[in-house]
Amino acid sequence: MPAGKSWEVCLLADEPEPQVWCKEFRSRRRARHFMKAVLKKNENFYGATLSNENGSVFEVFYWNGKKIIPWKKTTVLSSRQARLLPSD
Repeated sequence: MPAGKSWEVCLLADEPEPQVWCKEFRSRRRARHFMKAVLKKNENFYGATLSNENGSVFEVFYWNGKKIIPWKKTTVLSSRQARLLPSD
């Protein structure tokens, strides 16, 4: 990451074709805000990772169509599997 940019969000899509799109931010708050906005508005993206420059933080989130769900497991989900996650 370039100097001054210490947080990165990578968005995941698997339909119509697999895609990963990453963007860098100066703060964790801005990175999370961007992630939430894109997942809620863009139907192509269903998951995201949030990480910092030194690697001490790496979080995975999935959007099931209703709620953004933090994912603590090591498995990777497809968009179909993410849509089946409970919203509670």
